[in-house]
Amino acid sequence: MNYIFLNLINERWYEVPIKLQTRNYPLEYLFTFLSDKEFRWIEKEEDKKNTQKIFIWSEWDLKKQRSFRDFETTKEFMDYCNKYTDYSSKRWEELPKIHIFKDNLEFLEQQWDSIYTRKPKYLIFRQHNNRYIDILEKDELSTEDIAIMEREHKIYLNYIKRWEAYLQAHPNRRTTWYSSEDDEYESDFPHYDPSDEQGVD
Repeated sequence: MNYIFLNLINERWYEVPIKLQTRNYPLEYLFTFLSDKEFRWIEKEEDKKNTQKIFIWSEWDLKKQRSFRDFETTKEFMDYCNKYTDYSSKRWEELPKIHIFKDNLEFLEQQWDSIYTRKPKYLIFRQHNNRYIDILEKDELSTEDIAIMEREHKIYLNYIKRWEAYLQAHPNRRTTWYSSEDDEYESDFPHYDPSDEQGVD
């Protein structure tokens, strides 16, 4: 089961406490989508293979495509687009994203307004093994809640350590895709953490 734990910080906003952040970015994307659908960097689209499912993901996790204006001819641009499509298709396979059933999303959307009105101190998003997601409202965290958060936060710290090592190994990393030199995948990051198996103290 995957979790994110959110803390009410003012009348309008919840956040993931810094000391309790986890690697479950897709659940955070879902929270952002529910709380403010105007976020331009959150994408939602239907799963073409299963019309009962929806993907929610962040466009920040996919390197941007260059503009048509960057090229002298249409052919150069089309050649670039074909190569970019190869990159983005492969990247999509392991892109951090939430897979959510349509009826589940509709239920959460209906539930969200009433949750927001009640403003419990903590919200816990849980994704079960069958992919269904629910939201728990709590005014106090249990010992078990805290233990789960601490365990997942340790995994998160390992991920951040890998990511920082990856950035050090790629000082010229670009957020726009120019060529195959800019290929980047989720599976690339673990290679840059020599202490991953020992964990983070």
